Amino acid sequence: MSQGVVPPQFISSFQNRLCSLFKIAEEQIIFHLPEPLDNQGLDLLRDASKLCQERFLEQIMQPSKAYEGQEQIDYIEVTRRLNEWLAKFTIIAYIGLYGYIKTPVNEYFVYFPEKIINWRQLLLHFHSNEKVTKSPVFDVSEDTIERIFSVVFYNVILQVFEKNDISTENISTILHDSDRKIIGLLNGANNDTFEDYLRHYYHVSPQLNIRRLEELDLALETEYQQFNNNGFSSYIPSSIAERVSLKEGLRRLSELLTIQRISLKSLKQSMPDYQTYNYAANIRGQKTQQEKEKLQKRDEKVQAVMPKQVKLQITILPEHRKAILVTLTPYVTSGLDSLELLLAAEDATDPVTIKGRPGNALTYVFRQAYVTGYINNAKSEIARWLVHWFVIEDKKGGQRELKYSSVYADLTKDNKPKRSSLIPYQP
Repeated sequence: MSQGVVPPQFISSFQNRLCSLFKIAEEQIIFHLPEPLDNQGLDLLRDASKLCQERFLEQIMQPSKAYEGQEQIDYIEVTRRLNEWLAKFTIIAYIGLYGYIKTPVNEYFVYFPEKIINWRQLLLHFHSNEKVTKSPVFDVSEDTIERIFSVVFYNVILQVFEKNDISTENISTILHDSDRKIIGLLNGANNDTFEDYLRHYYHVSPQLNIRRLEELDLALETEYQQFNNNGFSSYIPSSIAERVSLKEGLRRLSELLTIQRISLKSLKQSMPDYQTYNYAANIRGQKTQQEKEKLQKRDEKVQAVMPKQVKLQITILPEHRKAILVTLTPYVTSGLDSLELLLAAEDATDPVTIKGRPGNALTYVFRQAYVTGYINNAKSEIARWLVHWFVIEDKKGGQRELKYSSVYADLTKDNKPKRSSLIPYQP
């Protein structure tokens, strides 16, 4: 559900609950540092967190259609914007606290997989519970109550992301369990087990952790390239920019990327059955029965660890769909009907196979449409859509899957293909 109407007085509570995830991010960094932060370090971390929270809220709020002069949360944008600013918070922390963060345990960085979940349902539930738990029955300070809710909310979010089936019924089960956990923590707030629980968050599965770290890797790489091209972004506090040169900042961020990738590689090596999943490969036809059986066995392994398929669509302005269809049609060897449906933001059953042009040529068509304003989605959504629905056929008839990292990079940078590879398109 993207745009449910809730009373304006709820919005502040919803914002605070979402921003509590940045508090968790602060605590995770502090807890895993090899030595305590001094007051200057703590101030830097809190200022960075506050800045990122403010920017995050600016990007998820929009005018309310139901309440004139009020704002509502754009729930569709929450995951993407939350990840964007959690990644930026991680960068500020690593560059600014470099003397403290000698060996970052980056599996603990707060970051979520790109997945559509019902944020409104979760926020409404926690908002309702907060009112109940402020009853005098519980002799617990408001700060302690807030800490309990922050941790349990974070754990619930991770569990929802880990679920293959995120139906309302399944989420309700998770929320019911979280209610019992909150009551138990409130009743035992002075016990040793209380602090122990708050220090040991829900541990996601290796499969989910791989997805999470892969997407964080891409976010960090994007920021590195932007710094390299344009200098420090405005979100880097002046207190850091004044004492850390751009060259040194790039070196520190490069080191963070290296450590992050070593960790990701190690995690993948511990799971020999894990493969980067491409939905189009699951439904494409194979030429021989042997190839079909091999693919089936592989997909059975992958399906066991990857989430259920989600509905992927992009929205292209109606008056510009035909031009893209005409442009791509000469290169489509199968799935032309699917292409028409997909360009119209409708469901399809088969992937679209492109022959005679490389993947970056296909991506460049949609980059032009995006830059011109013909596509209303974010680049990350366009990249997932392309990876989900398109495969490339080479000259020998073999099929190659698109890679998300390459597609996203081609959408982000103006990498015009060679003339011999270009798909002629004039937006």
